[in-house]
Amino acid sequence: MSRIMQGAGAMLLATTSLASAGALDRSGQPVGVIFEDGNYVELSYGFTSPDVQGSFTNPVSGAVSRSGDVGVDFDQVTLSFKYDLNDRLSVAVILDQPFGADVNYANAELGYPVRGSEAVFETSSITALGRYKLNDSFSVHAGARSVRVDADLYVQTPTLLNPADPTTLATYYYDGNFDADSDLGYVVGAAYERQEIGLRVALTYSSETSFSNGTSFAAGILGVGDVLTGSGQTSYTLPQSVNLDFRTGIAADTAIFGSIRWVDWSSTQINVPGRLPDGRPAYPDNPVVGYDEDIVTYTLGIGRRFSDQLTASAAVIYEPATGSDFSPAVARSGVSNLAPTDGQLGLQLAATYALNDSLELTGGVRYTRLGDATTRGFGASFEGNDAVSLGLRVGYRF
Repeated sequence: MSRIMQGAGAMLLATTSLASAGALDRSGQPVGVIFEDGNYVELSYGFTSPDVQGSFTNPVSGAVSRSGDVGVDFDQVTLSFKYDLNDRLSVAVILDQPFGADVNYANAELGYPVRGSEAVFETSSITALGRYKLNDSFSVHAGARSVRVDADLYVQTPTLLNPADPTTLATYYYDGNFDADSDLGYVVGAAYERQEIGLRVALTYSSETSFSNGTSFAAGILGVGDVLTGSGQTSYTLPQSVNLDFRTGIAADTAIFGSIRWVDWSSTQINVPGRLPDGRPAYPDNPVVGYDEDIVTYTLGIGRRFSDQLTASAAVIYEPATGSDFSPAVARSGVSNLAPTDGQLGLQLAATYALNDSLELTGGVRYTRLGDATTRGFGASFEGNDAVSLGLRVGYRF
């Protein structure tokens, strides 16, 4: 049963998120390595290629302009290490990239309102964990997590210089450069196990982390020049979360596994600094990042051992849509143009092959259908978008 349980949940690939498919979530902040048998080290690589395209219909002329593919390919590397200090106490270190977003409107057609806009949000994280077995069934785990954030933003936004006069339409731009910042949070959880049936249920809480990125910016009217340059602070939190992970054998050589991840995204708003001389925000679509509701992601899968060397698994990943519908009469309705999808439904296949008692390889593929959305401000429609993820993991026991 041990081999099938290791293979069944081994390869949960990097989520296919842009900024609103799981918000900024990418890795899911897993801590599963702390439960591996014996001393163990793992290196995994994931690559995701999203296809995210939308269109805008000019309400006056009826002309249609397309965004082009605004999704940017991204990869992730995770390194995990676990060591048993004795029969009851284990420690682990995890290096991953828990949050991220990358969107680029460089290929948008003329007439598309935010043509040329681009946003990049990158993180890296180091988590140090300890686990203590109270007895054969119950254990507790806890530790600290350091998260570092880097970001860049360039946005062009159509804006009326005089809201009462539609002929005063101009294109504002905001070019922000953000210094990196880091914060330290904590992780705490508990687990219940029954080894004879391969059962484990683990609950893990991760605290929020707070950031204040020093920001230098230039803002102005496209074709005219800078109206304002300056600096300030971009302050925000990345949210607290709860992961509930489970697995259990259901028949000889067969197991089910899954997870429920809740993330407090409604508490996260990222507003960039700066105001124009007339008092208006230098970036009129603040917050750059903001969510109406918390986000819950569900995973359910089944794993099967086909031989002493080969196990395989299949899983479904579902995340309901949480964004509001766009209405011209409702301010800030719709999703952010820097995150033009809402919700997801994915299918993942993975297989693990044990080369010997110490070394195993896992490969997997995930196809994700990204939820339709209508964007804020001008109502561009994004429909029928998807993403493909590939992953490879090498695990070694010593």
